[in-house]
Amino acid sequence: IVGQPKVGFGSSNDGNTARRAFENSEIFSEITGVDVDVVKRMHIVLITISSGYHIDKFEVYCTDTAKIIVNKYNWYIMPLSIHKILIHSCSISKQFDLPIAQYSEEALESLNKLIRNARLHHTAKISRLSTMRDQIHYLFIRSDPKISSILFANHREYQGKALPTDVLNLL
Repeated sequence: IVGQPKVGFGSSNDGNTARRAFENSEIFSEITGVDVDVVKRMHIVLITISSGYHIDKFEVYCTDTAKIIVNKYNWYIMPLSIHKILIHSCSISKQFDLPIAQYSEEALESLNKLIRNARLHHTAKISRLSTMRDQIHYLFIRSDPKISSILFANHREYQGKALPTDVLNLL
């Protein structure tokens, strides 16, 4: 039941619901009435942005997707959030040193796991002072952009699954 909020959980408009909808593009297209090609292209766009890699060949794909949407749905004004993603995400991502996904809230949440792992496995637990010192040193090393990119280089996954070929072609 997508249209009804779960009691105690807020709205059902969360990332997991959206992920599941886009993974079943044909069914999602049939339910919403949006062209299946548009749904698949938006799925590729969203995965590419959140992949954590620098996006090189992305601008043409986004522009083509925007043109398809405008041509098929010229009666509907494109939402500002979709416009920002399709038209401006490439120029915005070029302004940052790290890939755009590494500035997201998801990246901050995953940092909690890294901090816990650093405390449990990379610190001397002789005293609070030595534990905190070791932990901050470890986190400084891990936060270096060069080291971070080396650790990330072989990680070709999104949500625990291999990145789709269409996404890999855009990176």
